[in-house]
Amino acid sequence: MRRQPTEQMIQGLRERLQLKSRRMPNGCIEWTGHTNRGGYGDTTLGYGNHVTAHRAAYAFANGLSPAFYGGVIRHTCDNKLCMNPEHLILGTHAENERDKIERGLVLKGEQQKEAKLTDEIVRSIRLDPRPNREIAQTYGVSKSAIQRIKGGDGWKHVG
Repeated sequence: MRRQPTEQMIQGLRERLQLKSRRMPNGCIEWTGHTNRGGYGDTTLGYGNHVTAHRAAYAFANGLSPAFYGGVIRHTCDNKLCMNPEHLILGTHAENERDKIERGLVLKGEQQKEAKLTDEIVRSIRLDPRPNREIAQTYGVSKSAIQRIKGGDGWKHVG
């Protein structure tokens, strides 16, 4: 369970945000410290409670506690390291996902580092007359992945 941060913890976080940031020519204020797996600035708010740098910066700029839980903090600049409050807006997960799609930030198919297939392989799967189970074994993917590809629900971007 998260404990409420003390004034000392909050002041320490404010100081870290200032010390571990740099102003960029494009107006972004980038976090220079540790990042999480998603590529966002990562720090702590006492007791090991992690908080992203942009979330803390947004909270401070808007008179909120850095431990607030509400909503998603969206970047208008698409820079995950940016913590400039002028580049941050509060929104929902759905709005954030829509932003990513509209700005072309969603990786598709072989652009994803975990992808086992390529666009070329997907084209050949669509033409492959063998049973889906057999095709799946050939490429090391699930039978349902092959069904989605052949049914038009998977890899839609591949013509």
